[in-house]
Amino acid sequence: MPGPEPKRAEPTQLPLSLAGDPSALEGLAKQPSRHPWAWLLSRVFAVDIMTCPRCRGAMRLVKIAN
Repeated sequence: MPGPEPKRAEPTQLPLSLAGDPSALEGLAKQPSRHPWAWLLSRVFAVDIMTCPRCRGAMRLVKIAN
């Protein structure tokens, strides 16, 4: 004959330490990180677009395509 089921404790909700003061939360928000396009392309395609593949010299911007 099984015994009585144990009673489950109700979950307790912890109070927020910054409740009621929205200006305090603004300082904690992380700003989105921005990376230069050359860094993003080198990470995705594993190439260094700022270095010439033939002479290993620094590349420069010649023209922007529209």
